[in-house]
Amino acid sequence: MSPHPAPRRGAFGRLAHACGRRRWWVIGGWLLALLILGAFAVMYLLGSNRERALAFIARLSVRWPSGARLLGNAVPAFLSGLVVLTDGRRFITAIVLMLVDWGIGVTQYTVIMQAFIPGAKLLWPAFTLGVAALGVAAPSTPGALGVFELAILGALQVFDLNPSVSLAYAVVLHIEQYLVTAVIGVYALSRDGESLLRLYQRVRDLRKAATLPSDRQPS
Repeated sequence: MSPHPAPRRGAFGRLAHACGRRRWWVIGGWLLALLILGAFAVMYLLGSNRERALAFIARLSVRWPSGARLLGNAVPAFLSGLVVLTDGRRFITAIVLMLVDWGIGVTQYTVIMQAFIPGAKLLWPAFTLGVAALGVAAPSTPGALGVFELAILGALQVFDLNPSVSLAYAVVLHIEQYLVTAVIGVYALSRDGESLLRLYQRVRDLRKAATLPSDRQPS
C-alpha cells in the first residue's frame, strides 16, 4: 500500500475521472438522458398543477408586463398541452409513437450511410440524426438549406470521417427527404382535388382581401 492515501475527489473530480476511463459519448448519453428525464418531471409537475402555474405566471405578468405581452397566450396553451403527461395511457402512447418515429429516422440515416460509409456503426447515424434535429430546430434558411448539411457534417467530424464523403452523404440525405415529402404532399393534394398553384392563388386572394378597406370587401 502507498504511504500516501489517494486524495478524495469531489463530484466534478469523479466525473472527470470517469470521462477519462470511458468514452465521452457514454457519459454524454447518460447526462442527456438525465436531463430529458428531469425535463419530463418538470413538465409533469406543471401539467398536474396547471392552475397554480397560471396563477404564478399572472403574478409575474404584473411585475413584467412587457414579458406578458411578448408571450401572449403561448404559455397557457403550452400548459394546456402538458395535460397529456398526466394521463398515463395517452402519455405512454405518445412516447411509443415518438420512439417509432425516431426508429424510422435512424433506419433511414443508417441505410443511406451504408452506401457512403460501408460498415458504419449504428452510433454514427443515431448521433447524426440527433444533431441534425437540433440544428434545424433553430430558425434558419428556408428548408434548412445549408444548415442541415452543416449540422450533419459537424456531427460526422466527431468520428473523424472524411469531410467530402460526409458532405455528399448530407446532400443526398437532404434531397431524399425533399423527394419523399414532395411525393407524399402531391399525392395528398391530388386526393383532395387540389394543387400547389391553386393553393398559392388562394393565399394571394386572401392577402388581397385582408388589405382592402372594410367597405370595399367583396360580399
